[in-house]
Amino acid sequence: MKTIYTGIRETFWKWCALAAFSVGLLAGPASAQRSIPNDPAEPPNGRTKPKLIPRPGGAISRQSVDEKAMRALIHQLVACGTRLSISSWTDPKRGVGCGRDQVAARLNEIAKDSGGRLEVVVDKFEASSKRTGGNSAPMENVYAILPGSDP
Repeated sequence: MKTIYTGIRETFWKWCALAAFSVGLLAGPASAQRSIPNDPAEPPNGRTKPKLIPRPGGAISRQSVDEKAMRALIHQLVACGTRLSISSWTDPKRGVGCGRDQVAARLNEIAKDSGGRLEVVVDKFEASSKRTGGNSAPMENVYAILPGSDP
């Protein structure tokens, strides 16, 4: 009976040693990573403090809001069906590309009224996530920049 127990105990310790060795192999590359104290994009002295400006006083008057134009844009976006980021970027009548085109067109209308000061940008990039199955998928942001006068 003692030899059976000794054999089982030796087998148990062999498996433990094999498991520890395997875990060591798997953890090897992760433990070899070195720590970087600052994000390379940050300045060496740390992040700069943002200059906070006071909130504008008063409320926006209801007369200055173009409710018809807002409603029209909402209906145009709803007509695109889905605006899911992994839907079609090329179909002009359905999907996220349709929504992008509607928003960009509206911002371009506003840009014309600004005397050309407003710059409309379509920022194209690729991203991956669980929804894309880890594969890279095309993405786009639409935004506008109105330059200020403060140097």
